[in-house]
Amino acid sequence: MITPLVGAELRQLRKTPATWGLLAAALLLCLAWTAMVLAGVGGIESPPRGSMRLRDALFGASSIGCLPVLLLGVLAMTGEFHYRTATFAFLAVPVRSRVVAAKTVACLLLTPLIAVALVMVPYATGVITGAVELTLDRHLVAVCLRVVLVFACWAVVGAGIGAAVGNQTVAVVLPLLWFGVVEQMSGAYAFLQGLQAWLPGGLLVVVGGGRYPGSLPLWAAAAAFAAYLFVLFGAGLRRITRMDVT
Repeated sequence: MITPLVGAELRQLRKTPATWGLLAAALLLCLAWTAMVLAGVGGIESPPRGSMRLRDALFGASSIGCLPVLLLGVLAMTGEFHYRTATFAFLAVPVRSRVVAAKTVACLLLTPLIAVALVMVPYATGVITGAVELTLDRHLVAVCLRVVLVFACWAVVGAGIGAAVGNQTVAVVLPLLWFGVVEQMSGAYAFLQGLQAWLPGGLLVVVGGGRYPGSLPLWAAAAAFAAYLFVLFGAGLRRITRMDVT
């Protein structure tokens, strides 16, 4: 059951142009990745037409949507402060932790729709172009469930960053630098690869069912990721409950 507060946050997300801009960006990036995968069919070391490897590669195109989903969580959490409506929000709901929870839940409710769309668009493109056959099986369901789980995690990370940082510009730039530069460098340099397993992006690879050299077991990755969320939301709730919004 959706509470009135969560419903209000969902309506606010729906009416915010940035929400639709991020979803459009996720879709365009997904289509671009799909085009690159299909353009490589028949090449050396590329998956052959009609193979399960090609279908999995098309499913993998959905992963490009993780960053826009993270930014959606950031914008949802920081919007009240950016547009200076926090005073009205906290007067209407004096328990500020409820506002934080409602914004987080609203993002979580959107992620299944986004995840399934970003899985099905590349798959449908592959079917339409004749690169893969249309089959509905348990593997497709499992992929959709994993993508939903991972997207939900990214959305919560974004909400946690937004709660902890507050300033919308900083909260948007910070994860772009972290996940786009810092974590990429950790995987590119051998002496930093041991650190990759403990970083949020590396943990989410394992949570989503992936593995790589040195990755943690699933239970350890989930526990470490939960610890990151605990720190982010703990810092965010402390900041929000103590700040003066008058």
